[in-house]
Amino acid sequence: MKFFKEALGDGNTSLKILPILHSCEAFDFLSILESRQLKPYKCDVFKKDYLYAFYGIPSYRKLIQGSKGNASYFPVCFIMDYDKIPDMSRLHPFDTGAFSKLSNIKEDHFHEKVGITHLELDPSIEEAKKVIKKFYKTNENYVLHKPKLSLDDVSLLNQPAYGYTSLINDKSSTKYDNRVATIELIYSENIELDSSSLLQVIAPKSYLAEDEIKEILTNDFGIIDPIGYRTIKGNPLEYFGAIYDKYLDFTEQNNLI
Repeated sequence: MKFFKEALGDGNTSLKILPILHSCEAFDFLSILESRQLKPYKCDVFKKDYLYAFYGIPSYRKLIQGSKGNASYFPVCFIMDYDKIPDMSRLHPFDTGAFSKLSNIKEDHFHEKVGITHLELDPSIEEAKKVIKKFYKTNENYVLHKPKLSLDDVSLLNQPAYGYTSLINDKSSTKYDNRVATIELIYSENIELDSSSLLQVIAPKSYLAEDEIKEILTNDFGIIDPIGYRTIKGNPLEYFGAIYDKYLDFTEQNNLI
C-alpha cells in the first residue's frame, strides 16, 4: 500500500512557518508557568510518554460532560515559536486520537486496512508545510479549513491520501471536529518555555487577572498583554470558537498567514 507522504511530492515550499499550539485546562496553567515546561505524559494511542501539539490551529478540546462554573476547567492555549522548541518525534496530518477512537472516521472515509503508520509523515516542519501546500494551497486556507483538493484530484492508488481528502471535505454533521484536519505534532521531550519560545497565551480572563500569573507572564516571558476570554457557566467545549477567534486575530496582527 502507498503511504500518505508519497502524495506530497518532493521539494520545499515557500509557506511561512506557523506557530505551534498546545492547550490544557486552566487548572494546570500556573504550574506550567512556574515550571517553565510542557512535559510528555502517557499516551493511550502509542503507549509511550508523548507531548501533543497542533500546527497552526488551536484544536485541542477535552471532553467534559455538562456545564461548569469553575474557570479552572476552561482551556488555556500556549502559542509557541517552532524554531525555539525541540524537534518533534512524530508528525501526522490529523489527530491520531480521533482516528484511533472514532470508528466512523475510518468507516466513512478510509479502507479498513489503512492504519496510522500509513498516514505518518517524516517529523519535519517541511512535511507539515507540504500537507498544507498539497491540500490547502495556502496557510490561510488551512487555518480557515478551506481545502482546495477534491477526490477527483487524488489517485485511488494512494488510499491514505484519498481517505484524508474525503475526510477534510466532509461537510456533513459528524461526531468529530476540525482536529481531523489539523496537523498533529508529537514531542518525546520537554518543551522549555521562555521569552523566546512562548509567543502568547490565550486564557480565561479570570485567570489572567490573578497577580501571580500576571507577574510571571510579564517578568519571565515578556507577555504584557495576554489574550483573555470571558467565561460564564457552560460546557468548556463550547468555548473553542472564542479561542479560535482570538487566535485568528493574533495571526492577522502578526502577519502569520
